Amino acid sequence: MLAVPHKFKTKPLAHQLKIWNLTKDHEYHALFHEPGTGKTKIVLDTAAYLFSQGKIWAMLYVAPAGVLGEILNVQVTTHMDSKLYHVYRIKLSSVESMWAKVLATDGRLVIIGMNVESFSTRRGVAFAERFLKEKQKEGVLMVIDESTTISNASALRAKAIVSLGGLARYRRILTGTPIAESVLDLPNQIRFLGPLKELLGTLNYYTFRARYCELLSMSYGVRHFVKVVGTRRLDELMDRLKPYTSFVKSSEVLDLPPKVYQRYHVEMDGFTQRAYRDMASRFMVEVNEGSCTADRAVVKLIRLMQIVSGFIIDEGSNEVVHISLVRYNALIELLRTLPGKIAIWATFTPSIDLICNHLAKEYGKDSFCRYDGEVSVKVREENLSRFKTDPLCRFFVSKSRVGGYGIDLTVSHICVFFNCGWSIKDRIQTEERFHRKGQQNSVLYIDMFMKGVDEKILEALDKKQDLINEVMDKKVVL
Repeated sequence: MLAVPHKFKTKPLAHQLKIWNLTKDHEYHALFHEPGTGKTKIVLDTAAYLFSQGKIWAMLYVAPAGVLGEILNVQVTTHMDSKLYHVYRIKLSSVESMWAKVLATDGRLVIIGMNVESFSTRRGVAFAERFLKEKQKEGVLMVIDESTTISNASALRAKAIVSLGGLARYRRILTGTPIAESVLDLPNQIRFLGPLKELLGTLNYYTFRARYCELLSMSYGVRHFVKVVGTRRLDELMDRLKPYTSFVKSSEVLDLPPKVYQRYHVEMDGFTQRAYRDMASRFMVEVNEGSCTADRAVVKLIRLMQIVSGFIIDEGSNEVVHISLVRYNALIELLRTLPGKIAIWATFTPSIDLICNHLAKEYGKDSFCRYDGEVSVKVREENLSRFKTDPLCRFFVSKSRVGGYGIDLTVSHICVFFNCGWSIKDRIQTEERFHRKGQQNSVLYIDMFMKGVDEKILEALDKKQDLINEVMDKKVVL
């Protein structure tokens, strides 16, 4: 008897169809596909297929809050037949009232969406565990989107999610940046799929580190620790990943316009120079005396980043004190030279506050929308829609950790980094909000910077990008 061909609601691209065909029946798989290449569609098509075959009854989709709305409200409705499923986004405040709905069986696939942060709470873990156990016999596909959120094995949410993965018949992890800092980001992501010994050939995190990392013993004051300074046996590691991993680079599967990078230097004014030199001098005194712990060093670096961003935090009152507007005035000067819709990214909330104030004065209060943790998820979604559809709304102001994940900003092709954080994962994800399917123009990325810590951050990001490129260039080819 001939098998009935699977019916796709939306036609898959060639690479999506190839990977779906090869992995749709696999119990576990890692989709390490660069942002914008359509990995979500592959997972949704897999869920539809497994449900049609009677292999699953439900899908538990775990993602960061900012990504989850896009998945449930846009991706699911776009790629899946509305007659096939029910969708429920779980809110911990009303979790008990949801049980009757999520356990109902009317012949449709049940899709449960949960914020990854829910797994840091007892209530969130208890709900997921009960749900998985209730329907373990019928089968559940458990998906972790942006799987680097579970890369830290000591985090409560990571421990809970890895443990719960064993209750799911099918498991998938998705991320465009599987290695955000080093190859040590990999083990706990893979542990969700199955035992490390079976999948990576190492017993635990430490044996993985010893085999695949170049290590250097270091001292910082009275503290002694081991630092990862490089990667080794990368070809062997890629061979270990090959049976259950697919790597996809956007440049190889999408015909996209090029990326263009510019750096926009801003001179420090006198007050900023004095504040920066004073903080840097005190920092170096502590380092030379051996009294500066690693945690203290991080705090000092953040203080330097804040100073070049035009503000300090008063240590007595913990209040924000703005010390310079030179960077904000430079931003307005830059924006006057740029056409169309523009996204502006800042690391700190006080910076976003002041950017919005400057935009309101220069262009009017309807000229921008804000998309960060200071506004509710509902307002964020409304603001995103306004930026996409309202010609009067020219500026999208956000943080990479919030707006850099799970949304589509191809309505714009100009991206200004007012300042930048240390995370290469956040940077890559943010860039790919623009450089993805649907983009018709070259995307311009502009980094504003001052001499000092800004330059160090950009240098560090360049080095991390080199490691990611090395891994992706040794990608597993299906």
